[in-house]
Amino acid sequence: MQLFSYQSIMQIEILNDYYKSLISPDFSFVPERNTARSMNGLGIRSMEKNGMLNFFAEVDETGKLKNDQVSGSFKLVFFLKLNNPSYFNFTNLPFDSGNSKIYYFSNKASNEQEVFDTGADSLLLNQNTHTGDVDQIVASGMVYSYIHDGNDGAKKAELVSVDNDGTVDSQELDPVDEHYNFQFKLNDLPAGMYKLMIDGGEVDRFYFTGEQFSNRHFGVLELFSQAPSNYRWFTNANEVAPKKYRIAFEHRKTTWRYQVFNRSEVDFSNPGVREADTPWEFTDIGNNVFVSDNPMPLKEASIKGIALLGKKNNMASVLIDNLPNPDPSLIKPDPGDPTTIYSDMYIYL
Repeated sequence: MQLFSYQSIMQIEILNDYYKSLISPDFSFVPERNTARSMNGLGIRSMEKNGMLNFFAEVDETGKLKNDQVSGSFKLVFFLKLNNPSYFNFTNLPFDSGNSKIYYFSNKASNEQEVFDTGADSLLLNQNTHTGDVDQIVASGMVYSYIHDGNDGAKKAELVSVDNDGTVDSQELDPVDEHYNFQFKLNDLPAGMYKLMIDGGEVDRFYFTGEQFSNRHFGVLELFSQAPSNYRWFTNANEVAPKKYRIAFEHRKTTWRYQVFNRSEVDFSNPGVREADTPWEFTDIGNNVFVSDNPMPLKEASIKGIALLGKKNNMASVLIDNLPNPDPSLIKPDPGDPTTIYSDMYIYL
């Protein structure tokens, strides 16, 4: 009788250097409905633990995968659900990308590099060193619409699956009021990335999320069996080649503002705020408001030694030797300059 056991084949780890441990516990993973069925047939199981997603597969006594994963072509799709409402406050991501965009991660990224001085290269699923705008894609529900400007006779639009470059639907329209209003029903299509071709040229690309997707979902993760060899969890001999994939996020930097209220009427004739080691410098802009000269990092590990001085040029005039770091949940974009984000703190003497 042939015996089978389970062996680890993949691990998904989300990193954010806001955290001292680098491990971001802010997400959960929701398998797409077809993926749940496919995994059962492939003998693959998944388990979340400590913010990481782990995969296990059945192997025989020789270490080979029970189910052939070499000859076929398949993908596993998981939606990322963000559970921390303050995540965007301390993570370097745009605050408002529009409700129609999601973040897309894939083991076809071919982005192997070191992040956060971990000492070794990581198999990243995001495009650059850290997740950013380039990882976003427009998401579509059950109906996809596209308006193409023009008045140049009939035009043919083709909806093409990016996974296999196959055409899944097409339309030919004449212009109405110098516009072509293409519309496709996606009900019968699998979740995935699609592109719209008009007269043979690509004009748009989007991700069809299917009926299962929710506005609470932050993004989508696709794991392809036909990925680059260094990103694939099995060999050409159908043996396990375990992989640890990572998605990397960078901490946010903000301009720190200390507002000091001198209720005790201490000597505050020429005050200052300074951290001597880095040094982080602050400018007194009047009314006992001190603003950092440069954006400063929001991190779980506080910056120590930011001192409030009664006399700014006298380090012996320390009134408070460790001013607090800002609460990441309380940040304030500048209405006149959205690129400037303030972290306000109120100090009482």
